[in-house]
Amino acid sequence: MNQLWSAAPWVVIIVGLVLLARLFGGWNRYEPDWMNSVSFNNATPEMVKDLRKQAAAEKKAAEARTQWMQIVITLAILSAALFIILSRDAYSDSSQKWAFGAVGTIIGFWLKK
Repeated sequence: MNQLWSAAPWVVIIVGLVLLARLFGGWNRYEPDWMNSVSFNNATPEMVKDLRKQAAAEKKAAEARTQWMQIVITLAILSAALFIILSRDAYSDSSQKWAFGAVGTIIGFWLKK
């Protein structure tokens, strides 16, 4: 039974990352591809304005997805690390060191932003 508990945080992290990669994998973070292929030679000023507005909206949506991805990954890793830390003596010293290191890394990441 103790072996099952020691594997639980790793299973949660791996399954969470696989699901997140599957969910967010196809989204592009940068300029849309159609912006590079559009010729503005015959476009009216209104068309250009609409295209730029659409590109700005897509970029804003991509930034929002990126921020949500950061929050979800942070919560997944933080929950596994806190589970190990709060379990007291149920885990080895190396697992405890990993957990404290993960919490420190997460705090550093969000303070840097």
